[in-house]
Amino acid sequence: MLQGIKNIAPNVEVKYAKGSNIHSTTDEEIQKATQIATESDIIVAVLGEDREMSGEAASRSDIRIPEA
Repeated sequence: MLQGIKNIAPNVEVKYAKGSNIHSTTDEEIQKATQIATESDIIVAVLGEDREMSGEAASRSDIRIPEA
């Protein structure tokens, strides 16, 4: 996703922060993502779930984004 955005907007400053993921996160990652989001005009948030959280015999009844 990040590389695709950079490819279609080569003259635009693109900032990136991981923020969080399903298996681990740190306060530093969250703070960095929050800082970049606060300073930005446009935010592209890429969200999803781990492959073990969906599919046959792994469907979830709660569609909320899971905590790290």
